[in-house]
Amino acid sequence: MTETDNFSPGQINVVTLSVAGNIDVFTRYAYCDIIIEQLNSFVEQKHLLVYEYVLMPSRLHLMAGTAKGNISRLLRDFKRITGQQLFRAVSTNPEEDRKEWLNRLFHFYSNRYQDNSDRHFWQFGNSLRTVQKNSLEVQRNALLQIPVQARLVADPSHYLYCSAWPCQRVKLCRLPQE
Repeated sequence: MTETDNFSPGQINVVTLSVAGNIDVFTRYAYCDIIIEQLNSFVEQKHLLVYEYVLMPSRLHLMAGTAKGNISRLLRDFKRITGQQLFRAVSTNPEEDRKEWLNRLFHFYSNRYQDNSDRHFWQFGNSLRTVQKNSLEVQRNALLQIPVQARLVADPSHYLYCSAWPCQRVKLCRLPQE
């Protein structure tokens, strides 16, 4: 049994998905919206439970779990689908002036990771750890402070792609009470 098989339904995990090479892709609203749409799709169709999230320029941080199945498999599918959609969005975006540079970097990381694909969007693996019930609020606050620590905003509720933003669009679950 691998380490990722230890994660079961009902557990709350802190997850970080990183773009290959930590490339700042999520600086365009269109690319961020793909992530938000797919999070909602996975909530509705694949039983992903999203408690909190922060989408930074090169990473997606989540407090998440699953109602059914294995979180690692869900994340694998999420990365595959969003990677394909983001490649398509970068390639077809007429306003994307970094298109050639981004595609060259994604190709480089595909070769570096010895992947069979032409381009590689997400880094291999997931930073995934289970949160204990007695530390839910501490982990939640740490996750929401990420854009503040990066000096992008003074308050998490001012960050557009964060669950603390009052008009955020991801279908969130409530954290269980400690």
